Amino acid sequence: MATGASNNWVVGGARTESGKPILANDPHLGLTAPGIWYLAHLQVKNADGTSRNLVGVTLPGAPLVLLGRNDKLAWGFTNTGADVQDIFIEKINPVNANEYQTPQGFQPFEKKNVAIKVKGGDTVNFERMVTRHGPVLPADYRGLDHYLPDGTVASLSWTALAGDDTTVSAGLKLWDFANVSDFQNGMRDFITPMQSIVIADVEGNIGLIAPGRVPVRDPANQIMGRAPSPGWDATYDWKGFIPYEGLPRVYNPAENVLATANTKIVDAAYPHFLTFDWDEPWRFERIKTLVYGANEQTLATNGKVQGDAYDNAYAVLLPVMLKQVGGRNDVDLDVVKQLSAWDFVEDRARAEPLLFSAWLRMATKRILEDDLGDAFPSFWQGHVGAMLRWLGPNPARDWCDDGRTPEKESCGDILALALGDAVKDLETRLGSDRSNWSWGKLHYAYGAHRPFAQVSPLDQLFNVTVPASGGAFSLDRGKSSFTDENNPFRVTHGTSYRGLFDLADLDRSTYIQTTGQSGNVFSANYRDFAQKWANTEAISIPTGERAYEEGLLGVWRLKPKN
Repeated sequence: MATGASNNWVVGGARTESGKPILANDPHLGLTAPGIWYLAHLQVKNADGTSRNLVGVTLPGAPLVLLGRNDKLAWGFTNTGADVQDIFIEKINPVNANEYQTPQGFQPFEKKNVAIKVKGGDTVNFERMVTRHGPVLPADYRGLDHYLPDGTVASLSWTALAGDDTTVSAGLKLWDFANVSDFQNGMRDFITPMQSIVIADVEGNIGLIAPGRVPVRDPANQIMGRAPSPGWDATYDWKGFIPYEGLPRVYNPAENVLATANTKIVDAAYPHFLTFDWDEPWRFERIKTLVYGANEQTLATNGKVQGDAYDNAYAVLLPVMLKQVGGRNDVDLDVVKQLSAWDFVEDRARAEPLLFSAWLRMATKRILEDDLGDAFPSFWQGHVGAMLRWLGPNPARDWCDDGRTPEKESCGDILALALGDAVKDLETRLGSDRSNWSWGKLHYAYGAHRPFAQVSPLDQLFNVTVPASGGAFSLDRGKSSFTDENNPFRVTHGTSYRGLFDLADLDRSTYIQTTGQSGNVFSANYRDFAQKWANTEAISIPTGERAYEEGLLGVWRLKPKN
């Protein structure tokens, strides 16, 4: 579900005021208008007069509540980030271009004719080639033609290309799970993308399961997905998939709490390889501070955690950067003083998060641009762990010296120059009166409408924007694109939905998404959630029919044709 990042956690009843679990989930995705999610309550009435309910978020058009709860349990997803792709270099037969080399000799490419019908235009026809590993990637895809040796092509193995993907079938079972064990044992059909799912039930159980198809690689394969592999050598072929019983799973842990934030969910004893690329632990460490150490927890206390704008990463990095420029007279001392007193809360009304984000942006540029050249834009983002390594005390190489100048610059020199760059940049964007500078003026949630975000002045009508607290590493997450010269601090990726579930009374659970329930820009419900979302407020969705009578605007019935 979530790509890039997400938060979820579940607290056992021993740590809550009610004695029953509380579960929280907020997936982080690209922001759009209308929002990606649609809040829904689905109800099926049984022949005996009882009913079954699903409540949470759906993707418009999908008959499933993907994240939410039924009558007995609640669940929340984060992306595990398992390495489920391998690129293979395939050698073409030099005497027959229709064949490629395999461990058993040359065999023909499978070829498929594909026709794409273009409305108002000509149909585009092309031939797709497929190897035993998967489809051949176009030569111009990410500049492959510049890197591939002559006489080769690249093919892609990816679990998402499986012809037997039954993930939708797994979603249909969500109606019937009655407890955590049911959920953990019932997600065999879930193929892709692998998710770290926390679960809680009304009986008081909590757990985790990470379902999904993950390839098993040969122990002799030293590449392990980190670089393209030779397609003609069977050593690098996948050897099957991790069995369902071997996937990560936890049931009623002694700590009475479970959390994931795209960080490592297994310990050194886990026998299977999932990935080398776990997310940095900044958000997870903040969850541990606020949730693992607390008792008598309530929906309200967990809601505050979801809205927490404290930046663990900057609390570590900023003192290091300030130390590098300490004692210098060639820096803006007012800014240094202001940042030195900052409490690392990325409040939209404060100037400090804007000052530091601008400094980090320019520092990253000055440190990397001379070394990476044309490849630099792909790496221009807020690297905290990497920045700490670049600044020492024992870096693997001297990243700070600018190779384009005859002088040898220290890290303090580069950071001082970058701070000056940042202040000048902010003066250009917001003017010279620093009392008017605030994080929210440039750090705003940008729900971009497709396609009218690209059409002025319609973009002003269709886009949904709201000043936002938080940042790239806080629990209240809002990630920007440093490469966007016009709007490097606006939030294009962040918390797309918040769900908070009370297993003592599931009707007390709360929900919010980023924009509104209507896709009609002229509706009062097109953007009415945006400010609530920015304030980390939420709504409840009770399942009793009488709850819908107050304020009812009408009923829309969909009837099948005879």
